[in-house]
Amino acid sequence: MAIKKSCLLLLALSTSSLAATDCPEKFHQLPLVEKAGSCHIFDDKLPATLSYFSSLTPAQTLAFYQDQLSDALQSQSKDRQVLEDKQGRWVVVISADGKGSQIDMLVKE
Repeated sequence: MAIKKSCLLLLALSTSSLAATDCPEKFHQLPLVEKAGSCHIFDDKLPATLSYFSSLTPAQTLAFYQDQLSDALQSQSKDRQVLEDKQGRWVVVISADGKGSQIDMLVKE
């Protein structure tokens, strides 16, 4: 239930994001995959969101985040892979987008 609420909040916030910008290497200490593109950042205050595109497949993107965030809790919600911090500080959602992936990040604190 908490993951569903987090995903819904993330999607709601990312739809009201700012125009696409250059992607940072990290977003509130969360890494982005190399060659991340089409970043949309909503970061006025916490909770903050970032949504971006990667040419990596969802499986490749998931492997990257499993390596980088090895202690994250993993679940699946419909066709999305969800990684969540054990302390509930952030959520990363990976979904298929054409030949690549869309990655949505929510930083709560």
